[in-house]
Amino acid sequence: MKWLLAFVLLNHWFVFSRTERILVLAPVCSKSHKISFMPIVEALAEKGHQVTVVTPFSPENQKPNVKEIVLEKNAIMEIDTDWFEIQKQNIFKVFTWTITVFQTTMKEGYDILMSNKEFQEVLRSRDIDLVIVDAILNDFVLPIIDHLNVPFIFYCPASNVPWVMDMLNVPQEYASVPVGMGDYGSQMTFMQRMGNLLSSELFFLVRKAFWLNMLEDVTRKDFPNSRSISEIERDSQLCIINSHPATAWARPLPQNIIPVPALHTRPPKPLPQALQTLADEANQGFIVFTLGSAIPVSSMPEKLVKIFIQVFSRIPQQVFWKWERSSVLTEKLPANVKILEWLPQQDLLGHQNARLFISHGGLIGIQETVYHGVPLLGLPFGNDQRGNLAKAREEGYGLKLAWDDLTEELLYDTIQSLLHNPSYKGNATRLSKIMQHQLMSGREIGVYWVEHVLRHGGKHLIPASKNLPFYQHHLLDVWLCLFFTLLTTFFVMFKLTTCLARKTVKFRKEKTQ
Repeated sequence: MKWLLAFVLLNHWFVFSRTERILVLAPVCSKSHKISFMPIVEALAEKGHQVTVVTPFSPENQKPNVKEIVLEKNAIMEIDTDWFEIQKQNIFKVFTWTITVFQTTMKEGYDILMSNKEFQEVLRSRDIDLVIVDAILNDFVLPIIDHLNVPFIFYCPASNVPWVMDMLNVPQEYASVPVGMGDYGSQMTFMQRMGNLLSSELFFLVRKAFWLNMLEDVTRKDFPNSRSISEIERDSQLCIINSHPATAWARPLPQNIIPVPALHTRPPKPLPQALQTLADEANQGFIVFTLGSAIPVSSMPEKLVKIFIQVFSRIPQQVFWKWERSSVLTEKLPANVKILEWLPQQDLLGHQNARLFISHGGLIGIQETVYHGVPLLGLPFGNDQRGNLAKAREEGYGLKLAWDDLTEELLYDTIQSLLHNPSYKGNATRLSKIMQHQLMSGREIGVYWVEHVLRHGGKHLIPASKNLPFYQHHLLDVWLCLFFTLLTTFFVMFKLTTCLARKTVKFRKEKTQ
């Protein structure tokens, strides 16, 4: 009996503690994307899983059970982009530029990935149980996964990217959920709802008609027997999406779309000594200013640099400004401005003296400022940033300014409002409490669902609508049938009424005669 009990316990331990080999593919990604998904990678590794991560970024520190393949180039950085100049273009030029850049980035990303010798060894070994794919601009890896013939799941680092939502067959709520690239709140006007609909559907059309065809032509030389990307993406078992209602619009989601609350957010750690001293001694508080990892602040036009320096010289708060060391800041800095090549962003935002976060509105920074309860000033460039800042404005913890409209007085007045109007800090604190009040941490939720798919697969979570043709999914055939039924009914009633009217008139005439 004891031996039987020991066998049952040993079998239970083996089933529920087995380790798997997981490949994480994010060949096209920004540093912030990697920051957002690495907590899941590290948590999986801590549970004994062997995880191989493919990105263009070197590891900050080596973790047990984690192997990182670092690509020679970053496809995103290969595109020479003047983000400040783009703000001056009309919406049509921005749209066409975006599509062109996305296509070029993905093609370049595929070539960089396939030329990597370490990744080629992974392909040859086929020693993989599950693949996790960054869902943004990495569509080209799907033929590779089809070749490997292994289950895969998506990880989406942004909460409402329209073409990703379409790819995952998430119901579109155009009337109440603004697309990530829009500048709308949840209470949209008629024209905003129309823009919400048309901009999304246009992206879907471009993706399916041009984007995917181009990628299939590129990948076919290496994987001639692969299915179409549209077919392969329908096989995804699950999608973990970086989303929380404190920073993203509430919306209905299928059961195979798992929102995780800001995976990377955490309590602050001690700052480096010199920085800690400056932060502690900032009696009027301090401001954190960064434009994220993908946009070099040093590309800012001199006119804008002067505006920021003049405004910072007029305020008593300490300012921590991320500025690349490789560039030269010609303007003389005020005594209260500290230039840093890289900011320990969360640790600064979590400091008790943090008063304001000035950012481009990327989701990672948005989640950090909300988690730590710090008001926000956003200056967006594109992608999902306008949508993130529209949510911040509606929730009452942030304000948005446009680069083209920026003046010294406007920037100064906006900063003063955010610093001294208690409603912004109050709303930031309210949302911070909401974000931190979780049954499970984002890491725990993410790991749970990855292991769920490893053990059970994910087909039981996928709604049948995912495999329906477009016309069935949107009930076009039913609406068409109802339309023609009503049309036929009205036509028959019209004919009967007309015929009856004629006979009535004829009868009255005959009776009169």
